[in-house]
Amino acid sequence: MKHHKHKNSIFTITNIVIAILAIALIFAIFTKGFTNPINLPFSKKAEITETSFLILTDERCTGQECNTEQITTTLEQMFPEFSYQIIDYNSKQGNQLYEELELTTLPAILFSPEIKETENYNQIGPYTEEKGEYINLLIGATYDPNPEVCDNGKDDNDNDLVDCDDADCSSSVECSKTDKPEVELFIWSYCPYGVMAQGPMAEVANILAGKADFKAIMYHDGHGAYETQQNQIQACIQKLDPNNYWSYSEGFVSDIYPVCGQSKDIECDLAESVKLMNSLSIDSNGILACVTSYGTDLIKEDLAHAQENGVTGSPTIIINGVRTQVARTPAAILDAVCSAFNDQPEECNSEVSANAEAQAPAGGSC
Repeated sequence: MKHHKHKNSIFTITNIVIAILAIALIFAIFTKGFTNPINLPFSKKAEITETSFLILTDERCTGQECNTEQITTTLEQMFPEFSYQIIDYNSKQGNQLYEELELTTLPAILFSPEIKETENYNQIGPYTEEKGEYINLLIGATYDPNPEVCDNGKDDNDNDLVDCDDADCSSSVECSKTDKPEVELFIWSYCPYGVMAQGPMAEVANILAGKADFKAIMYHDGHGAYETQQNQIQACIQKLDPNNYWSYSEGFVSDIYPVCGQSKDIECDLAESVKLMNSLSIDSNGILACVTSYGTDLIKEDLAHAQENGVTGSPTIIINGVRTQVARTPAAILDAVCSAFNDQPEECNSEVSANAEAQAPAGGSC
């Protein structure tokens, strides 16, 4: 997230009320899909003055639960005379402030008591509380900067519960181990970010073939008819010839996407898909018949499954029912999947492609 300064704007009373309600609710309604990293301008030394407020957050938290951009924009519009600074929890000052104010979650937006004298304070007053000598804006923050580490044999947050016995670990892959992990990759077939996750996932799926169950969920077609068609082709391959699906995925990423992703042509997608299927001894006629008869229903099922899991971004990776934030590289995905085994197979020690790792993007989603 970049720090933008905005021109003063005149709010109607209705707009102010709507904006404040948004402040109170925004963190509760944000989704948790795979998002771009948030780049915050952290201050080395920050203070709250009569005309400034402070955002205390954690640079390690890059999800929407720590995205304060919309709230900050609204506050700047309501209090144009105020500036703000951002301080990292991991700094000495940030950690000290967190402890002194007995905060339990982040981000925290803190004002000096002088905010009460401003014209628009009555609009945010019901959503504030006193924290020490400061006024804390209640935004429904949920991020815990001191969670239990789930696999180190220690009580990290001093609640006498270790690793998987701690509620912090209830939704961690480390505490959801199985004999045969289930791995789901939610993507749009022509989403560039999804493609850059699909390639490494295909490599790992082929390494762990038979040891873990891998499935691609083709839940949306935001790029047009050529993507609708490819989604249905991939869904049908998984239905009729699942053993060859991840080899097809590798070929799609390396051969079809670079060509048809540029042309955005449905005929290109069809011709290249048939060519690839035939090269892998996949029954292309049977797959296309499936697309005609079942393609729409298969994608509806995938969409429903994505909605059930709160998926809103391509790519999203879920392992054993747990959403997993993992780098889009073969090594990182292999490590994540292997951490979900009760007993890791020897394939978890396999070497993976360094080239794919070097090309993987840092983030982004469709």
